[in-house]
Amino acid sequence: MEKDELVDAVFVLESRVDSLTRSLNALQDLVVGPEQLPKHIQSSEPVIDRLAKLEGTVTPDPTATAYAEKSREQKVRELRIALGRKGRSNGGKASMDYNAVLAVFDNRPSAGHCYKLMELAGHLEGFEYDSTNADTKRLLVNLDAVKDDAVLHAVNNPTHSEAN
Repeated sequence: MEKDELVDAVFVLESRVDSLTRSLNALQDLVVGPEQLPKHIQSSEPVIDRLAKLEGTVTPDPTATAYAEKSREQKVRELRIALGRKGRSNGGKASMDYNAVLAVFDNRPSAGHCYKLMELAGHLEGFEYDSTNADTKRLLVNLDAVKDDAVLHAVNNPTHSEAN
C-alpha cells in the first residue's frame, strides 16, 4: 500500500471513530440513573414502581423465595400485593387477567394453578374473582375496601420485599 492510500485509509478510520464517539456520547446522555431524572419524573409513582421492579430483576433480593419453594398462601399474597400496587397507580382500582397473573410469576404456574391462585386471592375483602365471563376471568381490587393492614403496608411500600 502506498503512502497516499495509507493516509486515505487512516482518514476514513478516524472519521468512523469520530462518528462512533459521537453516537456513544449521545447514547450515554440518554442513559441516566433515577437520581438524575427531572424532579417531576422522580415523584411519579408509576415510574418509581417500574424502576424498583427493574432493580429487583437486575439485583435479585437475596432473601427472596424461589417460585417452586413458595407456598400457595405466599403466591396468593404476592398476587394480591401486585394487584394492589397496580390499583394504587390507578385510582385505587385495578384488575388482572390470566396473562397478567402469569407475568407476576414469570409464566411459571400452569393454567389451572393460575386460575386457582386468582380465585383464592379473591377471597379477601377488597379483592374479587370475577368469573362471570368464562373467556376473561379476572381478579379485581378496590383498595378502599381492603382491610388487611399487612397487604396495604406491602402495597404502599414497593421497595420492601414483602411479596417474596
